[in-house]
Order: sequence, then C-alpha cells, then structure tokens
Amino acid sequence: FWYIELPLREEWPESADRLERLAATLDGSADGLPEGLEPAFAADVESLLFLDIETGGFIGNPVFLIGGLDLPTAGPRLRFWLARDLDEEIPLLERFGEEWERYGCLVTYNGKSFDIPILNARYVLQGFSSPFEDLPHLDLLHLTRRIWKARLEQCNLGNIEDKIFGLKRDADEVPGYLIPEYY
Repeated sequence: FWYIELPLREEWPESADRLERLAATLDGSADGLPEGLEPAFAADVESLLFLDIETGGFIGNPVFLIGGLDLPTAGPRLRFWLARDLDEEIPLLERFGEEWERYGCLVTYNGKSFDIPILNARYVLQGFSSPFEDLPHLDLLHLTRRIWKARLEQCNLGNIEDKIFGLKRDADEVPGYLIPEYY
C-alpha cells in the first residue's frame, strides 16, 4: 500500500492557518464551549487524529483509503494510507493500527455510525483486534446537529460546508457515492 504524508501548509496554506488557531484553542480551557467537546480538550493536541475512510461500500466491503489529519508542533499534516488493490487492505490495516497507538483521541464526522463500525468489522474480519476499543472519540456530526438542527434541514458535511462556512465544493469533485466505482 502507499503511505503519503503532506504538510498542510504546502498544500492548503489558509487551512493550515485555521488549524493552527484550532490547536491553540484546544490547548486552552474548555470553559464556555458546547457540550460534547470534552474528548478533544482532554487529549494533548498532538494526540488528536481527524479521520475519514473510503470503502467499497458498506460493512463487509474493504477499506481502501484512510485519511487523517493531525496537529504536530511542526504544523498540521495530511496522512493517507491507500490500498492500491484489495490485497493491500491487510497491510494497510496493520500499519494504521500501529500508527494509531500514538493518538489519544479520534475526531470524525459521522464516524461513530460509519467509519469506526466499518473499521472495527474489517479489523475483526482480517484477524486483528480493533485499535479503537475504549478510545475517546469526538464525532462532530452529533455536536453539529445539536447546534444547527433548528436552522438546517440536513446536517451532512456538504450542507454544513455550504450553509455555515460558505465553502463551495469544487464542481469537479467526485460525489461520495461514486468513489467505490472510481476505485
């Protein structure tokens, strides 16, 4: 499989600035912040891993990409574990499981319902124990729903990006439902 690591400052400087401000905030006090953010504040900033996965579909289909973003002192970095073919899922999971040990808190968007159950199932199916047992996990979807559900009909990530942050996805971006087919 391929392991790719990119400094976010070189790839997307404006996002690196925002994430560095986030890291400074997380190093501060959790007083006055919305309920539910405790896992991120309890962990050392460098032990946070923002995670997303891509699979061949739902549970039972292989994980072919794990994407992560972390906040080391040197600056935010993107990390990718990519299985070039289905035979590479086992070494990908093995290496990611080893890497995960350095992190103390997982941050996802809908990860409690999608990413983590799928990863847990794939680890068990491939004969490993899951590295995610009993680890702190902040799923931003739940927090987002509490804050925005009265204002927004849907709290999916694309809608939050558009309606709350004013970010427009690139028209050339592949829709999520087509990713397994493209792979």
